[in-house]
Amino acid sequence: MSILDSQRAEFLTSVITDVAHELRNVLAIVMETVGLVDDLMTLSHPNSLDREKIKSLASRVGPQADRAAELAAVLHQLVQAYQDPSPSTSLNLVTERVAVMCQRRARKKRVSVQVTPCDQDVQVLGEQLTVYMMIHAAMECYLELLPESSVLSIQASAVPDFASVDLAGSLQGIAVKLDPTQSAAWNTVDNAAADVGASLQAESTGRSLRIAFASTDVEWGSRS
Repeated sequence: MSILDSQRAEFLTSVITDVAHELRNVLAIVMETVGLVDDLMTLSHPNSLDREKIKSLASRVGPQADRAAELAAVLHQLVQAYQDPSPSTSLNLVTERVAVMCQRRARKKRVSVQVTPCDQDVQVLGEQLTVYMMIHAAMECYLELLPESSVLSIQASAVPDFASVDLAGSLQGIAVKLDPTQSAAWNTVDNAAADVGASLQAESTGRSLRIAFASTDVEWGSRS
């Protein structure tokens, strides 16, 4: 097994573990809510049901259902990428999915993740699972090095000759200077970038990292 194959296996294991934890949390909240509603229905007199309380409890279920759907979509995407490797990847989709993958770790670090999609539905060439792993590892670098209560910004952008994913951290509106190459996850970023032909461009100020895809790696279409 090559180093890259080993890193892919570690990536899949890590993401599946995190998503499983997230799904357990979702189910715990839903089951707790169902139990509270059941208690209210059972213990209250039919003519004195606290409808506002029941309505408030029921409102907790919708967001959890949305969260579960996001997590299920992540698992589906990873399985699809593993079973049927695609030579191209939607830049918007990968950034949005990877942000979901990192929710648990970001929450533990008390880091807020903000994703800005690009205006076009850009397809970048490169084995899909490896692109996912590369951007996930780049986010891991920032989550490891950013201080608590920071904001991690991820922006996908493209013009006809260029596409990129830019990562930057800030704290209370001030850019955080860091060196992502000092993170344990950097080796994965570097290996994956070499495999898909992307270049890694870190600002000399240490304020951002750009993962750049060459012009031949971009196809244009309308954003759905």
